[in-house]
Amino acid sequence: ALAFAFVACDQNDDLVIDNTKDTPITIQSAGVAELSTRAVNELGYLVNEDGDEVVEMGVFVTNGSADKYNATNVKWTHDGSRWNAASPTLFEGAGTSQKIYAYYPYVEGSTGTIAIKAADQTDYLVAISEQLTASSVHLEMIHALTKLVLEATMGTEIAAEETITKVEVQNMYASGTLTIADNSWSELSETPDATLEMTNNEV
Repeated sequence: ALAFAFVACDQNDDLVIDNTKDTPITIQSAGVAELSTRAVNELGYLVNEDGDEVVEMGVFVTNGSADKYNATNVKWTHDGSRWNAASPTLFEGAGTSQKIYAYYPYVEGSTGTIAIKAADQTDYLVAISEQLTASSVHLEMIHALTKLVLEATMGTEIAAEETITKVEVQNMYASGTLTIADNSWSELSETPDATLEMTNNEV
């Protein structure tokens, strides 16, 4: 004997469809916690506001199930009004394992780490790895390095006619390797001391 079962559908049940699956990931903004970076505007966003500053960041997308859902150091450039990717990366859909992280300024050839020297005086920003829940993304960036401010009073602490040629800082590593995804450090210089060369009393 055959038995048939009929199941009624409740009209109140909503079928949820992710219409953004397989659409290109877009970066709406990159917010920065502090405004001490040259390319950050008064609202705290990393932008190319006047068109003169080249603002490029590297973006990584990981844990996608296929190549089209992953990205390795794709260059994103701000044109004065929006962020543009050198090549598209697709959003796999809500509820997947896809993650995104980014850094500024862009470094050619990075595979997720950056070798950094304090003497270069480059202000690196990172947006640590986070789950992708939508194709439109707002990045929250933080400073990877700590800003050191030295103020010497010329005429009292130092004679006005003297010139500072270098600053030696103890217990500050002079170099290391930054892992962008979690803002961690490795391969730190053996001696935690740094010497910063100065010209016209400026680093």
